[in-house]
Amino acid sequence: MAETRRVAVAIDLSSAWRHHHGVFAGIERYAREHAHWKRVYQPYIGTLLNGRGKKAYHGIIARATAELAEQAAKAGVPVVNVWSGSPARTVPSVLADYEACGRMAAEHLLQRGFRRFAFHGHVRHLGTSLALAGFKGALRAAKCRCTTLLASPRRNESARYWEQYVVRLERWIGGWKPPLGVFAIQDIICRYLANACQNAGLRIPEDVALIGLGNEPVICNSPEPSLSSFDAGFDRIGYEAAALLDRLMDGKAAPETPIFVEPTELVVRRSTDIYVVADPLVASALLFIANHSHENIRVGAVAKHVHATVRSLRRHFHAALGRTRMEEIARLRLERAKRLLVESDEPIKQLASNCGYRDVKHFHKVFRADEGTTPGEYCLRRRGK
Repeated sequence: MAETRRVAVAIDLSSAWRHHHGVFAGIERYAREHAHWKRVYQPYIGTLLNGRGKKAYHGIIARATAELAEQAAKAGVPVVNVWSGSPARTVPSVLADYEACGRMAAEHLLQRGFRRFAFHGHVRHLGTSLALAGFKGALRAAKCRCTTLLASPRRNESARYWEQYVVRLERWIGGWKPPLGVFAIQDIICRYLANACQNAGLRIPEDVALIGLGNEPVICNSPEPSLSSFDAGFDRIGYEAAALLDRLMDGKAAPETPIFVEPTELVVRRSTDIYVVADPLVASALLFIANHSHENIRVGAVAKHVHATVRSLRRHFHAALGRTRMEEIARLRLERAKRLLVESDEPIKQLASNCGYRDVKHFHKVFRADEGTTPGEYCLRRRGK
């Protein structure tokens, strides 16, 4: 039988952030599968030795501070860090793959037709540096550039600092030339950015398309517009951190570089639900389709709205997007359904009707063909239930 290991989990769960709770859930999942673990929830660790001068813990998973890293090194207690902003750079870490998030954000916005970009992140933050590298790398390959603002609104919680931050946001936004695709390193600063854009008279997503990171349900889903965001796989970060700590407690060598866990997916919501095209006829048609995708609209209605013949509109769509108008109507209808599955509590039958499907059976068929799962299963997975 394996020796019982006393493991401290130094993560503050009083925080509302999904990151903290998701990582903790992953650690718990690993611990339930490994009976030799005895978890001690210790959000703030003062000493690593007990009253008899022996190690209080066999290992620690933490948002590691420099002080904790120093104490652990002296006491010979292995530590795994799960905080991308940690100053303890020598401690083995398991982190979200921010570089992959940056690359995927750029690719998503490029696919939506954007050619001007912006990035908002934190000052002196490893995750920001990696995400910006991925974002710029993908844009460079597409021969595009971006403007950048690095500022941390919560560094000092005084009203004065907040006002200075808002002024910086406003000045930055004032220099933009819409339409623009924007990636923010955290959902909360993405929401701050959305508010500032709206105050400046910019429409989301028509003028500015926004992507955040963290997929925080409350922040992303309200108020309107809902925010597209990366589900960074926090549960898997916690699980992998626990597995790494087990190896370190077995005496295995620590990895020389952080272990990066790829994002689960980009959850697309209203803030990027648009395609930017140079053809004004197609742009007008796309806006009409987006606003009426929940209705049983026909191609003729779209053509009539933009004052074009069906044949002419077909030719313009193929040249600008490489797909037909009916394919675009179907795509937008399905995207609307996916958003509502996560954001609303409507019964699926009613939701299907409100999205323009002829019946719930047809909706299930279309949904499974695209997602490989049922609407109900998709809803539970996205809501983290």
